[in-house]
Amino acid sequence: MPQPRPRPAAAALLGLAALPAQLPAQPAESAPVVVTATRTPVSADEATASVTVIDREAIEASQARDLLELLRLEAGLDLARNGGPGQTTSVFLRGTNSNHVLVLIDGVRAASATTGGFAWAHLDLAQVERIEIVRGPRASLWGSDAIGGVIQIFTRRPRGPDGRLLAGSYGTRRAEAGIGLGTKQRLSVHASAEGTSGFSATNPSVTKVWGTYDPDDDGYRNRSATLSLEMNLPMGHAASVRVWQSDSRTEFDRGVTYGVNRTISAELKGTLRPTWAHTLRVGAALDNLETRQSSYDSDVETRRLTLDWQHDIDLGPALLTAGVSWYRDRAFNRQQPSGTVRFDRRIHNTAAFLQWQSAHGPATLDAALRLDRHSAYGRHVTGSAAISYTPANGLNVYLSAGTAFRAPSFNELFWPGSGNPDLDPERSRTLEAGVRWRRGGQRATLSVHRTDIRDLIAYPAPTFSAVNVQKARIEGIEAEWDAAFRAWRARLTLTLQRPRDLDTGQDLLRRPRRKGALVLERRLARGAARMELLAVGRRRDTSNTELGGYALVNAAARLPLGRGFLLEVRAENLTDRDYALAYGYNAPGRSAYLSVRYRPETGGRR
Repeated sequence: MPQPRPRPAAAALLGLAALPAQLPAQPAESAPVVVTATRTPVSADEATASVTVIDREAIEASQARDLLELLRLEAGLDLARNGGPGQTTSVFLRGTNSNHVLVLIDGVRAASATTGGFAWAHLDLAQVERIEIVRGPRASLWGSDAIGGVIQIFTRRPRGPDGRLLAGSYGTRRAEAGIGLGTKQRLSVHASAEGTSGFSATNPSVTKVWGTYDPDDDGYRNRSATLSLEMNLPMGHAASVRVWQSDSRTEFDRGVTYGVNRTISAELKGTLRPTWAHTLRVGAALDNLETRQSSYDSDVETRRLTLDWQHDIDLGPALLTAGVSWYRDRAFNRQQPSGTVRFDRRIHNTAAFLQWQSAHGPATLDAALRLDRHSAYGRHVTGSAAISYTPANGLNVYLSAGTAFRAPSFNELFWPGSGNPDLDPERSRTLEAGVRWRRGGQRATLSVHRTDIRDLIAYPAPTFSAVNVQKARIEGIEAEWDAAFRAWRARLTLTLQRPRDLDTGQDLLRRPRRKGALVLERRLARGAARMELLAVGRRRDTSNTELGGYALVNAAARLPLGRGFLLEVRAENLTDRDYALAYGYNAPGRSAYLSVRYRPETGGRR
């Protein structure tokens, strides 16, 4: 088990080398360990960034049907979706654009290189073991896209047999099954299948945006699987291979899309010397989207190869992390049925990074620097510096500053008629201050941040070609309180932000200025009950429209049935609130879902 940034640094180095693929769930009174914030194990209470960890136990306790239902409760995270399950979903981290969050799956960059966004709608929660959310710039460690932050997803690795059957509203049905074998040499497999008849993704007001409206139900199907193989090797090394794949079919008003998303991560880690650990990771990602029965049928495919080699060297009171990173993307876009190729392009990026972490009594210093060289726009340097101070009484304060960037996507560079191969990357600067407090069963956090972004890519009239013209500023405050009292647990999150387009003075699209969430959980003599309240303020949307604020109430309960079986029920939007996440698109009404879970090794509980 890795330890939270110990002193001296040698202990952290050995903890990194022995870091297991699946980090165990932490008790409520202790801080979890995260690796995404610094690329090394560090306590969430001592990290020089605002971090959130959602482990498998929390995912199952929520009974959330998808990532949207889970992430929308987190501070600093806003979501939009064009209809029901499977429809285009956007995640805005700290008010930045949806392509300003770097998404990693088992360490592999997973966003589409054509659109720049990740296929959130097709990542089944059944295949997720753990989520680490790091808010704020991390480009000096991870490279492009990490302007708003990084969300890293660790795929499912069951320890034994596991299964679940679910049925519910909108003709929803789901089946999950998995198994984990071995201890020192481990093999884990998990698969899931879901189908729903859905509801109409759009309503008549969509004609103001698209000019067409079709009231039929838009169904969705998804089949997903993960595989993990972990083994110990001689000379203090360990190797692992992890695979995630999603195969989806999504109906929409003007056709149907067939999507395949896949990531593969092969990792070798160990110690070269007692004070020198390294991690070598080779990865691949595939993003394939076919559009049919539409006026713009097409085939779009992105293939990515990645290589990272990280070295962590103990220097006594400090830990030095150095590494190199490389990736190559190829994107292919073909119009159907004519077979016309819109583009078939390749780009590559090579980078080197350096990070210094040192402890000085109750203070911890971090500094990082990275140089990227991109085949399309040339060189770019990013850096960050932070200090974290931990006096007595469970208090921690931190102050950080960092720069970040986003490389233009294939569509922005090469799309016929609007692409611009001379684009510069979008660039940002962020300042952040935060305070954390933990005592007994209570934990509270407060962070204040400001991000300035320039060279934002836009498509202004009359040419509607991509150019670097826009500027934005996001100022925000995030607060969280988590407390456990006997059989009760409460969690409150609050987001106050002002994401502005500095050129127009207007708020950025689909990002509210105010959002809050309250989760109450109660342990019962047998099982548990849960209540969620989410309140979201008004937001500006396209076509000079505004989305009204809304409040949602969800409830869930769990009851052990014995012999490893667990009965689960979840009800969403109990007040049947009519609301929208995107103008012209519908959101689910009152709905309910019933499932039976099986996990014999723990009597139905993890």
